[in-house]
Formats: sequence, structure tokens, C-alpha cells
Amino acid sequence: QISSDRIVITWTASNLRPSHFEGRVLPTFGSPVTASVEATRNSVLLDLSQADITWELDGRFLAGGRNIKTASFTASKGSGSTHFIAVRISRAGELFETSLRIPVASPTVAIDAPYPSGEGTEGSMTLYAIPFFFNVASFSDLSFSWLVDGERLAAGNDHALTISSEEILNPRTFRVTLEAANTQDPSETANRRG
Repeated sequence: QISSDRIVITWTASNLRPSHFEGRVLPTFGSPVTASVEATRNSVLLDLSQADITWELDGRFLAGGRNIKTASFTASKGSGSTHFIAVRISRAGELFETSLRIPVASPTVAIDAPYPSGEGTEGSMTLYAIPFFFNVASFSDLSFSWLVDGERLAAGNDHALTISSEEILNPRTFRVTLEAANTQDPSETANRRG
């Protein structure tokens, strides 16, 4: 019988995302990241409580010791880079190793315009900012700046913009620009045109 060993690293980044977002939450510069490891043999979870576990981040020691199944770090690279995380498990005379790359993204913002025909109702239209991956705890930690055809119509913590026909003069096509910024770290921004 051939044994099948498997070591799995999972990771999570702690930054803002929409509640309905089901994808992978990517770290951005400054995001806290937590990695965890588990090992199986023949699809049975191995007891790592007595295992010596060593974590490395980008080739340097990160954490280690008996039963250290999690390790945390702060993403220190910019968008488009990766962090390389490796783990070694020494258990009952056996050595297990695995590694992976964690991609670093940049914060982004989307504009939700829930009007399939491109037209508002009753002479108005409400647009919504949907921010992703900012290093903040809640929407209230972000500021939003809305421009319509280059003219600033709203700024502040309101993630919604209602445009009435009076503001755009006549029903027509117009260009909306949105900027989202972290109020605690103004260098963390994202822009979107719609």
C-alpha cells in the first residue's frame, strides 16, 4: 500500500471587501495575512500537536516551534508582487515541506449602476461605490469623491451618488469618475471611470 501524504497551506488577508464577495480576498501593501497548515496521510488528518513547525517568509524565518500551525505577517510588497511562504513540519522522525506564493494586489473600487438600459428612473439615477481590499475595518474609514463630466458633485463618506436630471441638465450620456481613499492612509486610493 502506498501512502498519500498531503500538506496544505491556507491563507487569509484581513482587509475590506463587500459582504457579498465570494472570491479570494487578496492582500494589499500593509494588509495583515494569516497562514495555516494542515497535513493528511491517506486522507486522514495528522495530529501536529507534537510536531515542530517552521515558517519562512521570502526566505527568512517567520515563526516556529511546537504545534505552530499558524503564522502571521504584514504584506510589505507592492501590487503585482508575491510573498513566498514555506513551511517545514518535523513529526515523529518524518519531514514534510511545502510552499506557495501569495499575490499582492492593489485596492480597487467598482461603480455599481443598477440600470441595465443605462437610464435612470423618474429623472434620477443612483450609483454605488463598491470598494475592495482597502486596509480599513469598515466603509466609514473610506472617503469617496464623485465627479460627473469632470465636475465634483459629492465627496465624503457617502458611497452612493444620486444624479438628478437637473444636475446633468438634460438626459444624455455622461462620464462618472469615482475616487475612494483610506482616511487613515491617504496614499491608499483607487479610481474608477464609468
